[in-house]
Order: sequence, then structure tokens, then C-alpha cells
Amino acid sequence: MTLRLMEFIRRVYASLDTRILPGRMVAVGKDQLLEQLYAEGVRCFEKGKLKRALRTFNEYLMLNQQSSIVDSKSPPYGLENASSYGDFEKAFARLLDERLRTWTTNREPYPRFLLNIDTEKQQLRGLGEKKMLFIIPQYIMNSSKAIECDFQDHFMETARTAGLRVDIFFADGCSYPDFNFDSGSSKADLGLLSLKISKTLPDLIFVDCNYLPSCDSLNPEFLGKLKLQHRFKVIGYLGDAWGSHWAPMANVWSKVCDLIFHIAPESPLYREVEKPNTLYWSACPVNERSFFPDIDKDLDISFIGSYVSGLRPFWLTVALQTAKRLKLRHKLLAHNREANVGLSMSEYAAVLRGSKMVLNFSTRVGPLKAMTGRTWQALNAAVLLLEEENPYSSAYFVPYVHFIPFTSRNELVYSIKFFSHHTDRADQIARSAQRFCREHYGSEAIWSRLIAAVYALV
Repeated sequence: MTLRLMEFIRRVYASLDTRILPGRMVAVGKDQLLEQLYAEGVRCFEKGKLKRALRTFNEYLMLNQQSSIVDSKSPPYGLENASSYGDFEKAFARLLDERLRTWTTNREPYPRFLLNIDTEKQQLRGLGEKKMLFIIPQYIMNSSKAIECDFQDHFMETARTAGLRVDIFFADGCSYPDFNFDSGSSKADLGLLSLKISKTLPDLIFVDCNYLPSCDSLNPEFLGKLKLQHRFKVIGYLGDAWGSHWAPMANVWSKVCDLIFHIAPESPLYREVEKPNTLYWSACPVNERSFFPDIDKDLDISFIGSYVSGLRPFWLTVALQTAKRLKLRHKLLAHNREANVGLSMSEYAAVLRGSKMVLNFSTRVGPLKAMTGRTWQALNAAVLLLEEENPYSSAYFVPYVHFIPFTSRNELVYSIKFFSHHTDRADQIARSAQRFCREHYGSEAIWSRLIAAVYALV
């Protein structure tokens, strides 16, 4: 270990709420130190000690070779000579104008998803003749102590909007065997599910398959027997197709699913699963009755969501400090998915619609990033989205035209300040995104393509 690194570790530990004997400094591994720095930053964030949290996260990012995120000398958005906000303000306005002009004139860069589909192909008609049963959780982690799951709002309600005849079975008692699972309750629920299918005779079943089932839970074998008996089609939803570690789920559920629906562009699963032909890439439908343009916007910026994930606590620390300094009206409510802290879906939707700007963060674990439902919700509701940069949002939308990405502390701070001062530009981008969603990502278009694919019509 070099003297320089030893000095850095000593300086870091001096800032931690941890006592370690000097003689043990050399024995501390980098991974262990990173874990302690991250945990300390989260603790400071939770206690509202934002300055201390930011210092700790800065140390974490530097040690983790992510110093560019906090480097104050790095030009935001690559805008040279933008060392002050005044310089940035003018240069950023020119950047936005240039990106809008390129998109308006040449339709570049064109979203990859729209290049991937043939919008002229015949889509399935007569959706109203199809009955679909949704087997999905009502709550996160199968517990009423946690926040509501958004599957009903995103999927069942949009299918209803598209014209399908929908029904629902909440699978909290018989799915996700790693969370609050009881085999006796699961057996009873599976009996109720079997009875419901026998009575309602759905044409299609939509099932959440984002977990490895057990022999006692809802599983492909159980659903496969009912499928043979009642001749329905099965659409599985794999919400975490972003990383290779979800390949086992796809392999297991492909035994019963006609299609496994996901929203992850260029998912690595195509290279790794046993039946890549069962994977189906789609845009994410959004409930237009929950997320729509609202005239009354009483918040300058908002974020409602969990915080112990990737760099979220760091970005939220930066955002809270910035909102306080600029005296913005904000609701930056970070929670750990607790029902008594987080909001209901209707409350959450009202906050989002009533915001001028919405933050979103894509980092999960390590380098793994993902899009979240908040991206789709904000853009459908004509709210300016400030999105932690990822390779996926641009597969559906145009950066700087439909949303604003950020990669560093300065970019986030300057973007919040810029759009709080230039509300006309914020509104222009948000409205452009909402029109784009309405044109390309409506419920009927998404569901008609998906169900046509199940019946091999596209």
C-alpha cells in the first residue's frame, strides 16, 4: 500500500463515525472501506446532515474511481469555458437550441426502439374480445407494510384503456418465496387462483415472473397444468431484464410463458437465456388516468422513492442542498418502501403531476443501470425529467429534447438552477415529451403489438 493511499485512508477514517486503531489501517481492504464510506454517507443523509453526507460521498466516489462525478473543474455537459453558472447558462441554452434543431430538421438521434419496430405492420384488432387475467403483487415484498406495487396501474389499467376485458388476482400470498412467504397460505391462494381461472376462462394471463419460484409458490409447472386444461396464452413480465443475473428467471418461466415481456433495450439476456425467442422488448405503458398534464403545478421539483440504491442518496443530498439554496418548493421524499412513509399510487401520481421538474436515478448496483417507471410517468405527465444518464432512456426518447440527462454534481446543480429560472424552456421540453408519448407509446399501440406477438400476428 502506497503512502499516498495510506494517508487518504487515514483522512477518510477521520471523517467516519468509526473508531479504528491506527495499527489496523494497513489491514483495511479497499472494498471494506468503500462499504463503510457508503454506509456512513447514507447514515448522514438519513439524519439530515447533508454537508457531512456530501463530504463522505465525495470520498467514496474518489476512492471508487468516480471522481469525475464530483470534479468541480470538469466542464458540465462538455461545455468548455463554462467554469461559472453565468457562462453555463448561455452555453447550455445554445446546446438545447442546437439539439432541438437537429431533431426537428433531421430526426436525429432517432430512438432505437422505434427503429426496432415496424409501426406500419398490422396490429391486432378487436382487443375488446380478449379477456386477460393479471396475476401480480399488490404490495412490494408481499407485505401491506410496504408501498403499493405499481403493476396494477402500469399494466392492468392500461390494458383496460386499450380495450381488453381485465381481471386481477393479487399474488402476494403465493409468489416471491424469499419475501414473507408461508407455504400454507400459498397453497390456499393457489387453490383460489385455480378456481378463478376455471370460472373466468381468460384468453390470456399476465404474470409477474421477476423471481425464482419454489415448489410451494406459483410456478411454471402449476400454471402449465392449467394452461393445458384451459388453453390460455401466458405473458410473463420480467422487470429486471437489465442484468445477466436475471437469466435464471427467464429460463424457468419460459417453460410456461408464450412471451416474456421486458422494457430493457439490448438486454444481455438475449445472449444468455435458453430461449431468446420468447423475449419480447416493448415500451412501457402508462396509465393515462393517473399520469397526465396538470395545469396546477405547486412544486418546483420532486422525487418520491426509495433511496438506498446506487448513487441515489448522493444525488438526493445534492438536490436537497440545491433546492434549499435556491428556495425551491420541493417534495424530495426518500423512503425505504415503508407504507407509512411512502405514498399511495394516487398520492404519488398527484405529486408528480403537480411538479415542474422530477428527478430520477438509474444506478442500481455497481455499474448496473436501469430505467424506472418514473421516467415514463414524468414524460407522459408533461413534467421536465432530470434523469441520471443511462444508455436506455435514449432508446425511447431524445436527450435534451424530451428529457435532460446528468452525469455529475455540477450538471445536476446547474440544470436545476437553469430550469428553475427558465420555466418556459422546461415547459417546452416537457410538452414535447408528452406529445411524443401520445404519438408513439399509447396504451392501445403497446398492448395491440404485444398481444399480436403472442398470437404470432407480427
